[in-house]
Amino acid sequence: MCKILKIIKNIKHKYKLLLKNIKNINYYILYIQKMDNNAKLEMKPVPDTIDELSIYSKNNPDKLIVIDFKATWCVPCKAIKPFINYLNENYPNVVFYEIDIQDDDKSTITSNFKISKVPTFIYYKNGELCNSLIGTDKGKIEDLINEYI
Repeated sequence: MCKILKIIKNIKHKYKLLLKNIKNINYYILYIQKMDNNAKLEMKPVPDTIDELSIYSKNNPDKLIVIDFKATWCVPCKAIKPFINYLNENYPNVVFYEIDIQDDDKSTITSNFKISKVPTFIYYKNGELCNSLIGTDKGKIEDLINEYI
C-alpha cells in the first residue's frame, strides 16, 4: 500500500510539472503571437518635433516617410489602419509614422503640416514635403508611395 501511495504522489508531482510546462508553452505561444502581431501593427516611434523629423529625413535620403495623421474618434482612420499595416509590411524602404492630432507632444509636427482633416497622409522625403492626401483612397495612397520611392 505504501508503494502505491508513493507511485500516486509521484504521478501527481509529474502531472503538476506537466501542467506547469503546458502553461509555460501556452505562454510562449501567446508571446510569440503577440510579437508577430506587434511586428505587423506597430509603427515606428515618431520624432517629437518637426526639426527631428527633418533631420531624420535628411540623414536617410533614400527613405520615404509617410505620416498618417489620425484621431481616436475617426472611423475612417480606424478603417484604413489594416491597409496601412499591409503597406508597412510590404514597403521596407518606407518609414510609416502615425500621429494622433490630439497628441500635444506632436503638435509642432501637426501644426507644421496644417492638418485640418483626418485621415491625412503626408509624404516626406529628404527633408521636403512631397505630397499630401486627405482620405482613405487605397489606390491613391499606394500610388503616391510608388511615385516617391
